[in-house]
Amino acid sequence: MRFPLAATSAILAVFLALAQVQSLAFEFPNFTISDQSQLILSDNSSIALGAIQVTPDNHGASMVNRAGRTLYKWPFRLWSKKGKKANFNTTFVLNVKNMTASSGEGLAFILTGDPDVPAGSDGQWLGIVNSRLNGTTEAETVAVEFDTKRSFPEDPDGNHIGLDVNSVYSKSWVSLNDSGIYISAATDIKVAVQYDGKNLSVFVGDDMKNPVLSEPLDLSAYLPEMVYVGFSGSTSNDTQLNCVKSWEFNISEVKDSKLWWVWILVAVGAVLILLIGIGIAFFLYRKRGCEGINREENTYPNIEEAILGFSTAPKKRGTILEGADPRLNGIFIEEEMECVLILGLACCHPNPKNRPSMKTVLQVLTGEAPPPEVPAERPAFMWPPMPTSFNEWDSSLVGGQLSPFSGLSGR
Repeated sequence: MRFPLAATSAILAVFLALAQVQSLAFEFPNFTISDQSQLILSDNSSIALGAIQVTPDNHGASMVNRAGRTLYKWPFRLWSKKGKKANFNTTFVLNVKNMTASSGEGLAFILTGDPDVPAGSDGQWLGIVNSRLNGTTEAETVAVEFDTKRSFPEDPDGNHIGLDVNSVYSKSWVSLNDSGIYISAATDIKVAVQYDGKNLSVFVGDDMKNPVLSEPLDLSAYLPEMVYVGFSGSTSNDTQLNCVKSWEFNISEVKDSKLWWVWILVAVGAVLILLIGIGIAFFLYRKRGCEGINREENTYPNIEEAILGFSTAPKKRGTILEGADPRLNGIFIEEEMECVLILGLACCHPNPKNRPSMKTVLQVLTGEAPPPEVPAERPAFMWPPMPTSFNEWDSSLVGGQLSPFSGLSGR
């Protein structure tokens, strides 16, 4: 029968559209070992003493000349090809303590297209870039640095904030000496960074109304569409503890303002296709029963191509993401896409009773339930038991409801 694949492929289109639009908000009042599942920690980063240790927190030579990064695990869409730009605001608490007579080198809040720490980005590079990437578009990193050492002649002093765009040579900077805030004094420092699509502003300390630094900036000119957000830091022969004690992040959605009604139309269309398919299926089922004709079930041998290779084969090989629509160009969150594809496979089960209910589908899409288990091999279709008489079957259609769908409900 063709209707299950047609209906579920239409529903899958809705799921894929939803997967492309992300609204991101998270909060870490402090950090525990269990939070590692939501973060990307570089080799030199860890969680200890209720905080992110962006660079090593132990005494000795292992603290010297180190660079580290800690990022939120899932990237977000910063801008769209239609010119939409995200707005975001983030608040975090830093605590930096020098471990040698002079502090070194600094800590930074970063937006980057690459989660990996650049090789050789210790010392004055702050884990942001290295000597090769510095000043190049390949760096794809914008940072707000909290510099504790005057490593370059351009630095005003060893206690300043700078806005770095693909370089550690700051686009703009401000010394904190006059404000009485000292980055490496081992005190908690509250920081807020806000971006409205046109300007980036930084607030430090108790004054969250007047930014210490504000700069016009179009992030889409320097960063890819999908970016990671988090922190980087480094030490040199001079060392310090680079700690982040709490972190909150919120971003507006980047979406087409007309996309919502497209979702509705596609969803309604998918439901109509499903209902029409059910009617056709029962008609054919009755006709087969009356005429005793054994028809070949799969009358469309190219169905796999029609739904973009969506099948159990990638699942069997452990490469289910091969089933993603190639028109997405790989721009999606892998965990969410895998969840959607597994859910789609479950909806394609040849036996209707084994498919998840709409309630289960909604719970999976909203993160309230894990995706259902699906077999590695495509199960064989099994006809439901024939009714004892067609008169009974007719009366059940007139006087009752279709039992397989009596459990459908919204949340």
